Order: sequence, then C-alpha cells, then structure tokens
Amino acid sequence: MEQVVKDPSDPAKPVKIGRHRASLLVVTEPWVSADVIAEHLGVTKDSIYGWIANKAMPAHRVGRLWKFKITEVDAWVRGEGAADTPDDGAGR
Repeated sequence: MEQVVKDPSDPAKPVKIGRHRASLLVVTEPWVSADVIAEHLGVTKDSIYGWIANKAMPAHRVGRLWKFKITEVDAWVRGEGAADTPDDGAGR
C-alpha cells in the first residue's frame, strides 16, 4: 500500500512512500568557525570579534574558540544587527 505524506522541507510537495513506515530525517546544522563566518559575510575576523563584543552577534564559546550557526548569523544580519550606527566606532 502506497502512502502519501508531506515533505517537511516543502509542505506543498507530497512524498510517496512504500509499505515501510515514514520516518523524518533530522539534519543538524553544523557549528562553524569565525573564519567560515567571516568568509560567508565577506568581512574580516576582526569585524566578527568586534560584532560579538559590541553588537551581540550570535556566537557560542566552545573552550577558547567561537562557534556559529550560519542560520543564526544570517537572521541577525537581516535584523540589522550588523548595521553601522554613529556610536559603533565605524570609520575610526
């Protein structure tokens, strides 16, 4: 018996499955380094560390390293977290 379920990544797209029970595959987003985030955003690592200290950039300390989730950083940027403000020291 064929069963139709919704694709969790695209609920409008039906997925057909055979006789076996449907199971969801959970994919965990990897943690990335400051180097990867800097490259992703096209800025220097100094900018990244400044944003962590002064602008509440989402970052997590793991030992002495900073780790990031790209989706968290992208949401922070879209929310104007990285926007220049007159008192942030930009241009000095």
